[in-house]
Amino acid sequence: MHSGDIVESFVYREENYGVFLKYEDAEIFVHLPEMSWTERAPANQLGLMNTLVAVKLIKYIEEKKQWLASIRKAHPENNPYVNLSKVNSSTVFDGKVFSVSIGDFFVSMEGGALGRISENPLNKTISVGDDVRVSVIDVDPQEGKMNLMLR
Repeated sequence: MHSGDIVESFVYREENYGVFLKYEDAEIFVHLPEMSWTERAPANQLGLMNTLVAVKLIKYIEEKKQWLASIRKAHPENNPYVNLSKVNSSTVFDGKVFSVSIGDFFVSMEGGALGRISENPLNKTISVGDDVRVSVIDVDPQEGKMNLMLR
């Protein structure tokens, strides 16, 4: 087994923070952010127990005798950030605020992509559940990260 390999194995343990698989004699761990490009539920609510899944091996942790892996990177065809990385910055999208923290707002967009608004130049009061109009500032499609501007 090598970093970058894609292997298929069954999930044998689910936790809210990720899932564990066995492949041959190796244990594989998939952390929650690497579970899906679009799903944000706790890993133990996704119903993957005893399910065969394909994972991309990322890194071997010698002291844990465990591989870190990614389900989403094994499925780049499902990455909603690729197309968003090609849009013009003047393109406006609709989204819904799903989380608010000090100075930052997190928005869910059609297709499941999530983005962060770090500035509120309009000084609007924004709350979870609000519909907002945004444009894309920048996107890292490989990591599934996107910065947005409120319109």
